[in-house]
Amino acid sequence: MSENQLSEYRDQIDRIDRQIIKLLEERFDVVLGVGEYKKAQGLPVLDAAREKQKLEALTKLCEESKRAYMEEILKGIMAQSRHFQEDHGVGQAQAPGEGKAQAPGEGKAQAPGEGLSQAPAAPACRFGLLGRRLSHSHSPAIHKMLGGYEYGIFEREPEQLDAFFEDDSWEGINVTIPYKREVMKYCDELSETATFCNSVNTIVREHEEQGLITRGHNTDYDGFRYMVKCSGIDPRGKKTLVLGSGGVSGTVSQVMKDLGADPVIIISRTGEDNYGNLDRHKDAVIIVNTTPVGMYPHAGEAALDISLFPACEAVYDLIYNPLRTKLMLDAQKLGIPAYGGLLMLVAQAAKAGQLFGQTLTKTTEDVYQELRKGLENIVLIGMPGAGKTTTGKILAENTGRRFLDLDHVITQHQGRTPEEIILEDGVDRFREIETQVLETLVRGIQTGGLVLACGGGIVEREHNRELLQENGQVIWLRRDLSELPTDGRPVSQAEGLQRIQQRREPAYESWSDLAVDAIGVQ
Repeated sequence: MSENQLSEYRDQIDRIDRQIIKLLEERFDVVLGVGEYKKAQGLPVLDAAREKQKLEALTKLCEESKRAYMEEILKGIMAQSRHFQEDHGVGQAQAPGEGKAQAPGEGKAQAPGEGLSQAPAAPACRFGLLGRRLSHSHSPAIHKMLGGYEYGIFEREPEQLDAFFEDDSWEGINVTIPYKREVMKYCDELSETATFCNSVNTIVREHEEQGLITRGHNTDYDGFRYMVKCSGIDPRGKKTLVLGSGGVSGTVSQVMKDLGADPVIIISRTGEDNYGNLDRHKDAVIIVNTTPVGMYPHAGEAALDISLFPACEAVYDLIYNPLRTKLMLDAQKLGIPAYGGLLMLVAQAAKAGQLFGQTLTKTTEDVYQELRKGLENIVLIGMPGAGKTTTGKILAENTGRRFLDLDHVITQHQGRTPEEIILEDGVDRFREIETQVLETLVRGIQTGGLVLACGGGIVEREHNRELLQENGQVIWLRRDLSELPTDGRPVSQAEGLQRIQQRREPAYESWSDLAVDAIGVQ
């Protein structure tokens, strides 16, 4: 190897290191934003399960011979990110050995409140959520907004349920997957709704003359019924398909029957009515998804093809992450009203809060709107030079949101500007990179509450539509062609603004929830 070659290699390493530094700085900014949001919403900052999942997924992107080295690097980055959060007051200190993944059943049985991203000496919460994987739960934030009362997270493995119900330090809990039927055996009494639905998602302990009574309720019933009522859809006499046969499926079916839907048919994987013979139900008018298909981190999937149901008038999807699932987006493209599960989640929590004996200081609708605002992005699309970046910064400042320019994020990821990528590698290659970066941004990290300005050609790929709409309100900024600059814009210069507008305008219109004329924005 000559000295010139060595010098070239060193220059390449220096360039790569500079890019790494920029990306790590961006990552620190993002994790700080995540920590601030979670702290404000009363959520656990550390998400050990997600870190493990992301570590496994990211290392698989490397060549096999490099995976072990990359795993150690990524572990270090995650650890330093936590230290950065702690130093800025939004992290959580850990004792040595805390946060280590533990095999099911390993160690002693946990009392309510242990192992929950809390200080070890913290008292158990009187109220909380019982489930198996709860790192992404919005429930603590919802209950805090509803009434300000303490509400914790109780992650338990199946073999830990006996010990959990023997503990008398909690007074009321909500129950989620996979225990909505399992917990029924621990209840002394069941409400009429819980009995009909064969499912319990709220348990309240009450002291009476005969002792401590554990009562099981089903507030999912109240939540879903509220969701249907708010949609304005009248189910009476309408054939309804309920996708899934899990704990909430029976609840949904009971609500629809009580509201007059007829017939109500449960679609399961192996039952008489299954995904292999959906053609016999093409006349379905209402479709309700109770399965996890389409839920983060598997957004972009749908339990069925909605276009096969020409009589469909409404879709309800109980998933709330993302806010709009692929099933919902597919329905909306066909002009079918579609409703996500966030409103149901808030409504059932409000009913549970009442059963807990708490005074609610905010309405279900107010909490829903406040929570949605924190989860939903504002996305700006439009022609190059329409003023998306300028408008986005103003919006972010006025709404207290974080601003991101997608072209800037691409530059940081690639070490080249979009213009340089287009000139060096072509437009098609840039579009591939644009989609990859966008997907990593909106699906790979917690980015709720952003203002995101997109490049003018974001609408050139249909897949980007789903990525933007899943958790975003899309706004089209319109501007007269005579006011659009072309300097430094190779696509605008090569094709001409009029041809580009003719090609893209139908997409701008169909993708957007709102169109706004940009006047006087540079």
